[in-house]
Amino acid sequence: MLASRKVIRGNHIHIIRQLERAMYGSHYIVIYPDLITLREIYSTYAKAHIVESNDEIVIILPYYETTDTVRRVLSENGARIDVRKYEKENSLVIIDSYKAYFSSSVNIMSFFKSLVERAQQLGRNGVGVFGDIGSIAHLINYERSLPPKFDIKLKGFCCYNEADYNRLTEKQKQKLLDKHSKELMVTIN
Repeated sequence: MLASRKVIRGNHIHIIRQLERAMYGSHYIVIYPDLITLREIYSTYAKAHIVESNDEIVIILPYYETTDTVRRVLSENGARIDVRKYEKENSLVIIDSYKAYFSSSVNIMSFFKSLVERAQQLGRNGVGVFGDIGSIAHLINYERSLPPKFDIKLKGFCCYNEADYNRLTEKQKQKLLDKHSKELMVTIN
């Protein structure tokens, strides 16, 4: 049985509030029902932290959508972020998650650490990462390599599509939960 003390359920607005309260070092699982919901979550977070308060570098690592789709989502709708501007100044980083996690010669944690250092140089508080791993075959091994809490000014939000997550056994879910600070389940109301 999953450790219910760590599971927080709510609509996307409730989950966004939880993410806003996350402390640096946090490592959360965010289970989303569909791409529309995930887009609302990462675009709201990005707008708050790179446009409104300018206090973080935001990294988005999509799996079920292209990097160009993420740029379009951030540019349009409610966020209306000047993606080119923020990517140019390295306040916003968008990389395909499979390439970032599994195909790159660069260690992803080293990359995150370099962006935390960059954030400090820019006078920002830290880095927020939205990583959609997507591939069930890879996620268990990848998550095992990460600590339940980061020792750098990084907030890690590991995003899982609900259908993928539900294919896991209870034992696999518990192993994932043990590697994270909290599990946030987005519900549709």
